[in-house]
Amino acid sequence: MGDPVFPPCCVENVENDGGKLCSWEYCKNVQDRSDEYCKNFPNNGECHPLPGIEDGKDCWCCCSCFAYNTPIEASPGEFVFVHCGHSQVLVS
Repeated sequence: MGDPVFPPCCVENVENDGGKLCSWEYCKNVQDRSDEYCKNFPNNGECHPLPGIEDGKDCWCCCSCFAYNTPIEASPGEFVFVHCGHSQVLVS
């Protein structure tokens, strides 16, 4: 299994501005410090990029409450795919 993915709308915003995403590992390590900042945006900032510096180079992380599309079991056999501020339900 690879790294979780960033919300597509955030990736698009970074790419449209000519930016580069930071690694998932870097972004995961700064997530706790960014939570309060992200809460100031609709859907907890799901589409909002956060500036970072990795290996001396500018890069961007994405606000996210969990990794985009993380499945969480809401009830036995029913999973919710997390998108900050809304969700999709999958019944297995």
